[in-house]
Amino acid sequence: PAAPGGGNCRLTGGLQITDLGLGKLSKLKNLKRLNVSGAKLTPAGLKVLAALPLERLSLWACEGLDDSAAAVLAEIPTLAMIDLSYTPITNQGLHQLAKLPNLKNLYLTETKVTPDAIAAFRTTNPKTFVSWAKRPAPRGSPLQGAKEVIEE
Repeated sequence: PAAPGGGNCRLTGGLQITDLGLGKLSKLKNLKRLNVSGAKLTPAGLKVLAALPLERLSLWACEGLDDSAAAVLAEIPTLAMIDLSYTPITNQGLHQLAKLPNLKNLYLTETKVTPDAIAAFRTTNPKTFVSWAKRPAPRGSPLQGAKEVIEE
């Protein structure tokens, strides 16, 4: 039987969630979709998720998650969607995620992944949609032509 809410769990106030709180979710054996965006998680804390049938996982802006977190996520074969936008994941982490057999959507906006790594991933994983972008750097000096303020 499905969990109440159809196997969905969105934790509001994600900034307050830590590894300890995530560990409490391991009891939800039917959990398929989890959103803990902005939580203060570590790669070690993610290990409790490996026992769950997760299909969708949003870790948007979880700044404590790096390439070692990608290695942990690569051990969850049921994952079809992962959002790691605004995390410090790099090309090495992307390489780990390529191991996921059911991955269909991957979100990597504002990460340290390079355009070349994205292109290579798309070549070897053509069935996975990858959303990736970087904000363009500002052009010129932000105060170009401004006069200096002199306090008297």
